Amino acid sequence: MNTPQKIIKEIRPHPLAYLFYYFAGGFVTVSIFWTNKYNFLIGILIIIFTEIFRRAQTFRILETGVERGFKFLINLKIFADFDKIQDMSVEQGIIDRVLGIGKLKINTAGSPNSEIVFSGIKNPEEIEDLIRKKLKK
Repeated sequence: MNTPQKIIKEIRPHPLAYLFYYFAGGFVTVSIFWTNKYNFLIGILIIIFTEIFRRAQTFRILETGVERGFKFLINLKIFADFDKIQDMSVEQGIIDRVLGIGKLKINTAGSPNSEIVFSGIKNPEEIEDLIRKKLKK
């Protein structure tokens, strides 16, 4: 039986990471005057599903590693021990830098691709520094 690990930090994607989808839903919602009567419902559903998807994602830094979780219709967890982490990188586009959000990619031993990606997080450099401090211990 697994004993629960102490959570050092829990992060969810920032709402600004989904700004495009919120605007798209809002645009479809207010376009009721130009097209059909179902646009209002469709726009509201876009906004609701965007928020559900955002809240379904969780990124955790635990005592022994990092974890990405997704709980909506399925329960998905991806975990990487600190001793398996080989490198990390922060990705931020121009708009991401302005908004203060970004993506933290974590690579582990044995795979050339990023196994765990913390996307849409606020201040990704701070999260990277926190993980690097845990790696040195």
